[in-house]
Amino acid sequence: MDHKLHTPLGESYLVTGAHFAIATNSQEILTSARNSFRQTVGSETSPDLTMRLWVDPAAQTFPPWPRPYFRGLSHLVYAGFDSENSMLLDLRGRRIVGRLSQSMAQDEAYWLRVVFPVMVGLASEALNVPALHCACVERDGMGLLLAGESGSGKSTLSLTLAQTGFAFLSDDWTYFSLFERRLRAWGLATPLKLLPDAVRYFPELRAVEASVSLNGERAYEVDPELVFGVRRSLSCEPRWLVFLERQQEPGHSFVRVAPAQASIRLESALGRLPLELSSLRKIQQATIRSLVKRECWLLRYGESPQEIAQVLSGFCAVSRPSLSHDESPRRSAYSLRTGPHLAGRLTPTPFVADLSLGHRPVRLETNSPFILRWVSDALERAPKRSRREAFLWRLVSDGDSGLRPPWPDFSMVSADGLLLANIGQRSFLAIDSEAECAVGFLAEKLVKDTSGFKASFLPKLCSMTMAAIRHNPFHFGPKRH
Repeated sequence: MDHKLHTPLGESYLVTGAHFAIATNSQEILTSARNSFRQTVGSETSPDLTMRLWVDPAAQTFPPWPRPYFRGLSHLVYAGFDSENSMLLDLRGRRIVGRLSQSMAQDEAYWLRVVFPVMVGLASEALNVPALHCACVERDGMGLLLAGESGSGKSTLSLTLAQTGFAFLSDDWTYFSLFERRLRAWGLATPLKLLPDAVRYFPELRAVEASVSLNGERAYEVDPELVFGVRRSLSCEPRWLVFLERQQEPGHSFVRVAPAQASIRLESALGRLPLELSSLRKIQQATIRSLVKRECWLLRYGESPQEIAQVLSGFCAVSRPSLSHDESPRRSAYSLRTGPHLAGRLTPTPFVADLSLGHRPVRLETNSPFILRWVSDALERAPKRSRREAFLWRLVSDGDSGLRPPWPDFSMVSADGLLLANIGQRSFLAIDSEAECAVGFLAEKLVKDTSGFKASFLPKLCSMTMAAIRHNPFHFGPKRH
């Protein structure tokens, strides 16, 4: 099943403290990976994450690329970049497979700005490297973290500090690894994003055209090394955490923040995590506990980035101003993440049927009575008693994805026991043959089209499942965790 996916080129990199191994048939993707990750490593050690990225000559799509689309259920996460460019992440097996067009493989700016940051973010949960919504700069190996709500000045201050002797690590999201009680901060060589009003402080931006960023904002997205000549760093040891708050009046003030109050500021989003993500919560809390042991401060200011950068630079040089603690238990919008928001990750699938496919038990779980009916009508009921564990199908009807009949062909990729078929950009079917499960998100219009569902989707689901069973034919006991 996997022999057709020829990916003879490969390299390994150190990314957020983890060992990433990429195999591909595209030299352009490797070039983008080197420029994005920068730190190559040998292949002697086992990788923490593997990526097989296959460029299909038959895929014919071209920029401009639409906004990426993400869905996930259980341990399988889908990223759809358009109808011909998609990836599947197996969080349990720490592996990614992808099918891409030649035009996307050649778009290095898009890989640096979107594809690689997105995939690192999606994989961060499996790698135990949560991200904190803050900027980071580094000097002499020590990191200064700048946290704050949108508009508090994280990006402008991180750039200005990089122009005054610090190295630039990140302006928006900083990753953290905690190994043997040692906390490190990590950045990616992604573009710096500045809002349009930043041109007031950085005249270099007058030669750059603002565009619509990934989150829909109009912004400048530039290479800080190329445009501003600053030095970039990819890792440091966090030393200071400064919460930023803008004020109307000129001047500034520092207030020391006690560890308990710093934790409250950082943990404001953790209460919203559902119980199903309790392991992620533990990782986040361990990161915060380690981080707030550093020096934590609140900086209120109403001065320009250049003036405040000088203040912060002097602050880090002295590091011990005699200032009071802030004991007010404020909660704010600082949040930890593990990647793009995965709508559907915890979608309930209450409709259940026990069926049989080629003498193999199949358990269907879905949120749609239509899917339950169409699949149950097409397959036989499973025997009441079976020695074999059922192959699990979890199928979600996902609202209006913009898909309309005639239904497009499936775009397929399979490697290492993972199978992915996407129908357009926003409907897909993914199978993990080792875990013996399938996950699918389908446009509601396709689900309700009886003939379309039975003629296009259901046969593909059955054939991909049989291929997965043949790939892993000797499993009789439970394997799902």
